[in-house]
Amino acid sequence: NKKRLRKDGALQLSFEVCRAQHHIAQALQEWYGVAQRHSITLLARGVATNPTIWVDPVRVKQVIRNLVSNAIKFNHRGGE
Repeated sequence: NKKRLRKDGALQLSFEVCRAQHHIAQALQEWYGVAQRHSITLLARGVATNPTIWVDPVRVKQVIRNLVSNAIKFNHRGGE
């Protein structure tokens, strides 16, 4: 996964409209097995409205994956 850089060295972002729930669901599915092995329940609360967001899909996916990973890493057995 190559980072897109501008000539000045700044990260080049590519924005588009997408649904937040799509990226959240993907991340939860991706980390489900790891969470299960640690007896952790993954929940997505507060996204019932499924808002439309204007984001760089690559970066938002990365941020959500990191949040889910941290939720597992810094949790306890039986946590959620």
